[in-house]
Amino acid sequence: MANRISLIKIEEGDDHLFWARTKSEKYEVSSGYQIAYLFYHSPIDYCPELMQHKDTWLELWKMPLFPKIKFFLWRCLHEKLPVLENLHRRIHTISPLCRRCNLSPETISHCLFFCQKSKEAWVRSSLPGLVCGDGSFSFWRTWSESVGKLKRRRSNNRDFQMLAIMCWQIWKLRNRLIFENDTEGIEQILTSTSNLLQDM
Repeated sequence: MANRISLIKIEEGDDHLFWARTKSEKYEVSSGYQIAYLFYHSPIDYCPELMQHKDTWLELWKMPLFPKIKFFLWRCLHEKLPVLENLHRRIHTISPLCRRCNLSPETISHCLFFCQKSKEAWVRSSLPGLVCGDGSFSFWRTWSESVGKLKRRRSNNRDFQMLAIMCWQIWKLRNRLIFENDTEGIEQILTSTSNLLQDM
């Protein structure tokens, strides 16, 4: 053992600090964060399926959208919106039924895509026939399939923006109905979406 230690070459000159996690060998906050993150989170192989689809996340963050809409979609993709189905899981006295149609539990995908009111908005939008499936699909699946269809159609950024903004406007209309008893209809969704698209 002593021989092996004595074979180690010691370089001339002063010692210097370096950070092995970056090419520049200088500490960067992002690399420190990645190491700290791994202490508290499982490697990606053990994460839910949605965390392994990096393309979906990269596409979302690259979309030319207002940050509040990106964050809204991030919450949708993680099933973290306070829809009645999610609230019912925590507070059993809250009815999970959608207050717009009173027919199905209000999941995120039901609220934004499959409620009759939402379906009417999608049919009258510039993206008719985009949303397929039924309310049993998760938001992740419905969103991914819709984005996939737009890609196959070789759609431009405007269509991707329209998809995102329509979801945002349907959610806002739903909230106005619940909290303000505002019964504005589909025309309001289409007008607001069009106005927001022009602002981008």
